[in-house]
Amino acid sequence: MIILGICFGYHDASVSLIKNGQVIFCSEEDRFTYLKHDSNFPLHTLTYLLERFNIRPDQIDHVVFGENPYQKFISRFDTFFKHDLFNISQFISLSKKWLGSNLWSIKRIAEFLNISIDKISYIDHHLAHHYSAYYQSNFDNAYSLVLDSIGQDQSLSLYKNDVLVKSISFENSICYLYSLVTNWLGFSPNSSECTTMALSSFGKQLKNNPFSKIVTFKDGDILIDSSVINLKSLNAKAHIKQLEKFLGVSRNSSQKINLSCFNTSNEHFTYADYALAIQEVFEEMIISFINFHCQDDNISNLCISGGGAQNCKLIRKIRENSKFKNIFIPQAPGDAGLALGAALSKSGKIGNDSALNFYLGSYVEIDEVKDVLSSLDSKDISNYSSENNQYSSLEILELTESERAVFLAEQVNNDKIVALVNGQAEFGPRALGARSIICRSDSIELAKKISTQIKKRAPYRPYAISLTEDKAREILVDKNFDSTFYGMQTDALVKSEYHSLVCGAIHIDKTTRPQLTKKGFYHDLISQTKNQIVLNTSLNESGYPLCKSSKEALLLFLKTPIDIILLDNLIVIKK
Repeated sequence: MIILGICFGYHDASVSLIKNGQVIFCSEEDRFTYLKHDSNFPLHTLTYLLERFNIRPDQIDHVVFGENPYQKFISRFDTFFKHDLFNISQFISLSKKWLGSNLWSIKRIAEFLNISIDKISYIDHHLAHHYSAYYQSNFDNAYSLVLDSIGQDQSLSLYKNDVLVKSISFENSICYLYSLVTNWLGFSPNSSECTTMALSSFGKQLKNNPFSKIVTFKDGDILIDSSVINLKSLNAKAHIKQLEKFLGVSRNSSQKINLSCFNTSNEHFTYADYALAIQEVFEEMIISFINFHCQDDNISNLCISGGGAQNCKLIRKIRENSKFKNIFIPQAPGDAGLALGAALSKSGKIGNDSALNFYLGSYVEIDEVKDVLSSLDSKDISNYSSENNQYSSLEILELTESERAVFLAEQVNNDKIVALVNGQAEFGPRALGARSIICRSDSIELAKKISTQIKKRAPYRPYAISLTEDKAREILVDKNFDSTFYGMQTDALVKSEYHSLVCGAIHIDKTTRPQLTKKGFYHDLISQTKNQIVLNTSLNESGYPLCKSSKEALLLFLKTPIDIILLDNLIVIKK
């Protein structure tokens, strides 16, 4: 049986393929278009999937769309007529979005795939999130928490197995408030909440947290004071004006932030205090909600999905302040995961004893790489070479898998920056060794070089680490490694005596985001490095999605001071 899951229309369009009960392929559309968070119809992903897996229209048994467009249409216009009736621009915007395309999503899918519309169904937004987590977990019994900015009507939902326990509507959305504060801080909402989280670690605790005045927890509900921030309306511009009236003027996005994870001390930055304030209230509300509603003492497992699940600080705080020590988060907890959740709703639960598979994306196009490499001449190379990236030729090695692991580990030990393009790409926001840039974790100099010359990344955003299980038990305070530790989905405190070992990838609060490894090529590579730890960051420039193709990765390698790149079984070295 072939089941497709499809999601598009808001942000992070994606496609998934389940064949005979196995998840075979999942990818975001932006990996193909190179437009970060691309929300458009996933034309390129669908085309790739159909060609790669040789799927004909008559072989497709069912397609599930990860949203109920009709319910969402009714909800949005109902809200408009109740709260935004005289906002003409809002009405025009809604009409264009919904009457123009969103309402006809099912028809468009049928036309593109050349299948009967009877083969297509849709699913509630939060249910799709829930299935993406619970149906991939190994848990027979679990609570499942969906943390969303805005779904169809709900912002937060809690399930006990497949039964809805409690939901909270958009007008009291703590995740939306977090995004609103992200906007107020001068960052992009629905994209840069991770930056707000990173900034929060530099903040000083305010004597009176302003968000505690407007966000309360009462009788199992999270409540936002609508006299201050009126989320009954969908007018985002009005929301930011209300927040400015409450907090003061928004930060200008061009204002420089002179903070760095690499400094032992940093100057005070007032906006960081507000980032900390919203992070604290966010954690407090979610943990209060969990502890209030998760009353079944026989259930010790928790699944978390939705964009809020990407807040790795929250995940650690839940582990520390609730009964749940075994937490499961899917590969793509945000809206990119809706396609997979939609497909799983039709296929059923697929949990098994093996680790969650994060490597479900596109494959390495090695023939394309060989063609590009063979066409490069000295003139092409001189065009890419620069003051910070000097080389005159390329050496190409073709080695066995074990030889590649040994060779690349030696290069990491020798202070080289290595790019990895290996096997299927990662699905979801984390680079986990398939499309990664790695180097020694104990070198601030190399970390700074990656930030300034390759990634163009703000120095107050920390890097993550990949390390073996044994090394993790040695250097991390936490010893309870649930699945979130294997997908870089939680932060973790580093023991003080090991801070220098991860100085290139430790935050100002002495936490790091770990990815534990226990088998496979990437694990073998890390095991043979000097410290069994590497700094790991995604293979892309800031503002762009993860490199999908070998060609994109090779271009980034040529124009930046990455020393070596692995392209499937080929190793390319600058000379």
